[in-house]
Amino acid sequence: MIGKEPLIASDLVSYLIEDTVNERVQKAVTTAVAEVEERQWEWLTHDVEDVLVARFPVTPVALATVIRGMKDHERPQDLHAVLLRAPDQQAAEHLLRQAAE
Repeated sequence: MIGKEPLIASDLVSYLIEDTVNERVQKAVTTAVAEVEERQWEWLTHDVEDVLVARFPVTPVALATVIRGMKDHERPQDLHAVLLRAPDQQAAEHLLRQAAE
């Protein structure tokens, strides 16, 4: 049987502790990154909604659902710029529906 002190100082115990710490750190980093990406996604979709409502105050509420339903996280960023240049509400609605496909 190995004594308590040699076991604590062994490479195996050090390896196991290091491995456990690395796993926990990796999990924490992954969770933090996911949370930041989710917040960023929310801000971008709110920005697109704000642009749409600011430019066209009588925009149908259903379009907010279209914006929030987008799966591609790059879309709102591109859509934001496009909506700023949309000539009228009908064109903006068309762009939104196209982006949601």
